[in-house]
Amino acid sequence: MYDISGYDISGEPVAEAGIVARANLGQPVASVRQPGGPRTLRRQISPFARTLVPPTSVVTVTLTPQRAFRCERLVMSSDVAKSLLSVQAITIGAQPQFVNDGDAPFDMFLATAFGTTLRGDTANPGTTVSVKLSNASLVAENVLGAFIGEAIEI
Repeated sequence: MYDISGYDISGEPVAEAGIVARANLGQPVASVRQPGGPRTLRRQISPFARTLVPPTSVVTVTLTPQRAFRCERLVMSSDVAKSLLSVQAITIGAQPQFVNDGDAPFDMFLATAFGTTLRGDTANPGTTVSVKLSNASLVAENVLGAFIGEAIEI
């Protein structure tokens, strides 16, 4: 388990905090202790490819981080009718990140949105992260996006 300010990266409390914070931009966010030596925790992005969502359809976009990555914010943009796009699910591995079924408005995930942080599960290397998008409009939508979160550099 990784130790980050008293919690491992999966959010579970640990007995001894192992964080050494740095304040300068461009510097590692923290040093993390784990068996085998220190690791570096950095704020990074995990983008997904531009995706065409056909009219009146649902598309699942996937990405696979190559290091331990905790998803903390999803930021997306689209070309046309954002108000008719919605996010039906965010899944990390087999774990849903919504507490119930339903559509979240696309506008929640715009770069200009406030209060849209997420303390998602950790995607370990090779774990699939998926975002299920629904387009209720009669026009195809091009969607581009990325997760922002903490990654452990090995």
